[in-house]
Amino acid sequence: MGKQLDRLEVQFDRLNESVTEIKVSLGKIETKLDGAITRSQAAVAALTVGVAVFAAGWWVVQQYLVPILSHLPK
Repeated sequence: MGKQLDRLEVQFDRLNESVTEIKVSLGKIETKLDGAITRSQAAVAALTVGVAVFAAGWWVVQQYLVPILSHLPK
């Protein structure tokens, strides 16, 4: 009975150590996730960049191509 109790105590101690390691790992993961962007944030950023690129292209067309095309013979 004494050996079984000793083995049980050793297993319990190992389990406690494992739980502690798991808690530390989860804490690290939570810290990393707090700094990560979400899909919706990435989508909004991509949409913003897309609109800016489109607007820049539209400006180029208005500034350079429209005067050239307006002076071409019909």
